[in-house]
Amino acid sequence: MAEVICAGVAFLDYVFEAEPPASNDSKIFARNYQQFGGGMAATASVSVVRLGGKSALWGRVGNDEAGERIRAGLARRGVQTEFLRQIDGAQSPVSSIVIGPQGVRQAVVFPGRNLDSDPD
Repeated sequence: MAEVICAGVAFLDYVFEAEPPASNDSKIFARNYQQFGGGMAATASVSVVRLGGKSALWGRVGNDEAGERIRAGLARRGVQTEFLRQIDGAQSPVSSIVIGPQGVRQAVVFPGRNLDSDPD
């Protein structure tokens, strides 16, 4: 069985199915809405588990609601999260994604705030 450490970012993605805005100052209504875990390292760690391996995510999120949702979602999917640091006073990475009918997407990404760069 493969054992993999994925180091990097984990996001909480808010995904809307809707027509992308036609102008800069507009309001659109979504046909559907879902929340997903995202981020390249987090997504890779879940993929390893789904393919039958073991994975751990090493990264940083805030000690906030989004960070807890990210951590809990990874743990529910079998990813080892003991090295996912939840940092007090930090904001977790989140994104808002609008997916149009032809699959075209528009993303607004917040990479987090005060996620220190200490490698410990």
